[in-house]
Amino acid sequence: MRRSLSWLVWGCAALPWVGVPQAAFAQTMKGDSAAIAMARRMIENMGGAAIWAEANWLYARENAWFGSLDSVVDAQFWRRTDAPAEWGRLHSPQVRRDYAWTADGGWQRHNGALRHFDRAEMQSRLGWWAGEIYVMYVRFARDDPGLRLVATGPRAFVALDDADGERLGEFHVNSRGELVRWVHRFGTDEEDYIYGPLKQFGPVRVPDWGANADGQFRFYYADFRLSPTPPDVSFTVPPG
Repeated sequence: MRRSLSWLVWGCAALPWVGVPQAAFAQTMKGDSAAIAMARRMIENMGGAAIWAEANWLYARENAWFGSLDSVVDAQFWRRTDAPAEWGRLHSPQVRRDYAWTADGGWQRHNGALRHFDRAEMQSRLGWWAGEIYVMYVRFARDDPGLRLVATGPRAFVALDDADGERLGEFHVNSRGELVRWVHRFGTDEEDYIYGPLKQFGPVRVPDWGANADGQFRFYYADFRLSPTPPDVSFTVPPG
């Protein structure tokens, strides 16, 4: 369960859901009862809908391995789930990458070189956010009526945008209802992840590890937290 190689690869689309509080959902998710049951059980296995529904922000720290690098990367990020925003830091002996962005724009500093995201990159980041896996978990927890879930097998379902039919992700679970695979295709890009057994971090449980099916990325969680309030990090361009 992770946000994919979001600092390297993004898609683009209109945002179907931004900043809608849990209390606004008077209806429930649409679709097959079997698919809806799978999504709800998956979230219960991860700590329950109550805590995930309140998670407007999340923090993760990972020990990450990229196919293009020789050393492990200390990857940290804050990700917003109710509106597009992310703050990240990826450090290793080979790379130092800091970045942040919101719907208003973004920047990154890579090995000392600072640049601002251009229009095309921002469109891609905003579009990929719409089907981002953590965003989808929160939408499942909130029983979002803007979603339509369709079973594709006894242990798999797809999540669609109910308004336009856009495919927002494919989820595979094991016999216990725990996530074991996530696939998200957007434009010409694809994310396909396999996940390990759930690991406890405070009141929530997330997969201990994840690996991209193409072998170019894998990670272990070192820390994971959910928060209803913004983090104490800056999204402005740092000096120097």
